[in-house]
Amino acid sequence: MHCLLRATIITFVSSGLSVISGILIFIEYSLNLHHDRLATMFVFMTIGDFMYAVGYIVGDMRYYDLYEEIDNVTSTNCSIVSDDASNDLLCKGQSFVTTYGSLVSFAWTCNLLITLYLYYRGHDRPSRLREGILHFVGWILPGIIVISAVSAGALGEDSAEYSGPWCWVRDFPSKGERILWMLFAGKFWEILTYIITFVMFVLCMKLTSCGRKEGARFPEDVTNQRRFVRMEDNEDVDDQSQNREDQKHYEDQSLMMWRFCFAWIILVVTRCFGTTRFFLYVFDVQVSDKANEWLLNLQSFGDGSLAFVNFVFYLITNPAVVRKYWKQIRARSGNDEMSNNENLNVNE
Repeated sequence: MHCLLRATIITFVSSGLSVISGILIFIEYSLNLHHDRLATMFVFMTIGDFMYAVGYIVGDMRYYDLYEEIDNVTSTNCSIVSDDASNDLLCKGQSFVTTYGSLVSFAWTCNLLITLYLYYRGHDRPSRLREGILHFVGWILPGIIVISAVSAGALGEDSAEYSGPWCWVRDFPSKGERILWMLFAGKFWEILTYIITFVMFVLCMKLTSCGRKEGARFPEDVTNQRRFVRMEDNEDVDDQSQNREDQKHYEDQSLMMWRFCFAWIILVVTRCFGTTRFFLYVFDVQVSDKANEWLLNLQSFGDGSLAFVNFVFYLITNPAVVRKYWKQIRARSGNDEMSNNENLNVNE
C-alpha cells in the first residue's frame, strides 16, 4: 500500500472519530442547562476541532477522486504529482475550512487556559471588554488571517511535501515565500499556542496546583450555578446533607478545571508530528523515506484526532462526568422500578 493511501485511511479514521466525538460533546453540552464559562470555551474549542476534522474528511475524499491511479503518485517520497490540482476549487475550500478551524481551536485553547489562570487569581468576573477581546481573538482574528491567505492565493495543493493527502498552503516558486505563508496560515499561531498554554499551565500549577491546594476558591459562576440548581429543583435537604452535596459538586468542578490545565499537553502530543515535519522542511533536513512515512502516518492520525482525544480525556475518563451520568441512570432506573411497583399495587 502506498504511503499516501495509508495516510489517507488513517486520517479518515481519526477525523471520523473526531466528528463523532464533537457531536457527542455538543449533545452533552446542550443537555446541561447551566454552564460555566470554561465549559462554553471548551465547546468553542471543539467547534474548531470539528471543522478541522470535517475538512480533513473532505480532503481525503478529494484525494481518492484525483489520485486513485497509482501512476499519479511518486513511490519514493510520499508526494503528489499533479499540474492542475492547485486550481481545484474544492481544494481551496477544504484548505479554507481546515485552516480556519485550526486557528479557532488554537485561539480558544489559549483563551481557555488564560481564563482558567484568571479564575485561580480570583478574577472570575470578566468585563465586557475582556469578553469582547476573547471573541475577537477566537473568531474574528482567524477569519482575517484565512481571508487574507485566500485573497493572496496562498491556499491550495501542496503536493503533500510537508502535510499529507489534504490541501493547505499551495506550492510557491520560492521556498521562502512558501514558508512565510505556512507560518502566517497556521504554524506561527500553533507554536505561539504551545508557548502561551505551557506558560499558563506552569502558572496555574505554581499558583494553586490547579485548585487542589487547601483554600483554593471556585469561580463565582460555578458557585452560583450550584445555588441555582438547588433553587430550581426545590431541594429540601438538611444543611449537613446540602453541604456534603455542595462539597462533592465543588470537588467535581475542581477535577474538571484541573484537567483543563493539561490542554496544552493534548495539543502538543497530537500536533507535534506535523510541526516536526514543518521544521524538517524549513531547515532542509533529509530523513529516510521510512522515517518520513512514519511521521506522515503519525501526523495523519494526530492532526485529525484532537476532538476525539479531548472527548476521551475530558468526558469518557472524567470521574465527575461518569459519576453524574451514572447517578442519572440509577435515578431513572429507580423511578421506573417505583412506577412498576405502583402499577402492580393498582392491579392487585
